[in-house]
Amino acid sequence: MDHIAEEINRDPVEVRMVNYRLQDNDLPKLVPMFLEKINYKERQERIKEFNKLNRWKKRGMKLNNMAFPTAYLGNYGALVSVYHGDGSVVVNIGGIEIGQGIFTKMAQVAAFEFDIPVETVSIIPCLNFATPNTFATASSITSECCAYAVIRCCDQIKARLAPFRAARPQASWREIVFEADAQGVSLQANYLTSDNDPRLINYSIFGIAVTEVEVDILTGTKWIVRADIFEDAGRSLNPGIDVGQVEGAFVMAISLWLIEDIVYNEHTGELYTDRTWTYKVIGAKDIPYDFRVFLRRKRPNPVGILGSKAVGEPPGCLGYVVVESLRDAIEASHRDSGYDTKYVCLEVPVNVESLIEAADVKLEEFVLY
Repeated sequence: MDHIAEEINRDPVEVRMVNYRLQDNDLPKLVPMFLEKINYKERQERIKEFNKLNRWKKRGMKLNNMAFPTAYLGNYGALVSVYHGDGSVVVNIGGIEIGQGIFTKMAQVAAFEFDIPVETVSIIPCLNFATPNTFATASSITSECCAYAVIRCCDQIKARLAPFRAARPQASWREIVFEADAQGVSLQANYLTSDNDPRLINYSIFGIAVTEVEVDILTGTKWIVRADIFEDAGRSLNPGIDVGQVEGAFVMAISLWLIEDIVYNEHTGELYTDRTWTYKVIGAKDIPYDFRVFLRRKRPNPVGILGSKAVGEPPGCLGYVVVESLRDAIEASHRDSGYDTKYVCLEVPVNVESLIEAADVKLEEFVLY
């Protein structure tokens, strides 16, 4: 879209707006609202003024957006056990905790379904003999599918407890489960999701990212001045976790575009960049200096689990925006050099060499005054 916009001398946002799909797409109304929120036009003018006053440092700012389709696949199991002695709840799920906060979310889901304090719920790691035949923890839908399985387990237990609750509406949770156990009622339930379940309906996730960057034309060093990211998480199960997921996915993505390189032996085909010494994400001082993440408010997903949407991988699609922002900065340098280039070829990963080559400063410009 940016390339097309430059060739026809139009604003890239305008080109996007007239080319959005008409069905299942919230971007046409979200993009203008988001750009107004982050003062996009005013910042564009400030960048133009900065570039006019600085020959060897240039700034650029661009937008990227996404409509990410989800797809439920595979089976995810859950086993929920309520203990009659103190009313505590233990949840076992097929999903693996790998830093995405799934254990915290599942504790919240169980506590919400049973209407008990979240401190009452404990999560134990995946055990194959408790929740067998579970699909991989992947594709950004594990938390949702496990939450769905936990909800179905809780529904079974609540149905068994319903007669006791009806008979003693003022009784505490602990009293209800104690009496149910005394009457021989099972306080354990399991459930296995299926991608054939008609209640699991696919949907789209919308996101927008704008990055402002600064490039030192002489050295090729770069600085991500600011990143604004909008993520449609539906009614987030845990906003703190989901903001972290957005930040992490975006940093992984910009690491891909800025430093990930495939280096191999041209004679043997041996891959040299195959381990952590040669394959890294950007460091703490290289992430956006001003990093802002906004979750969509008051818009539950009508077909999502408790109104939520998947968060893990989708924000990674927005990371390419940093490449276009760097290209914007290099094009500002090109104009100062007198080039008539509408769209600069910027090789990825966008490292020092890539930026210096793309800037292609003319020799006669290197003058000491």
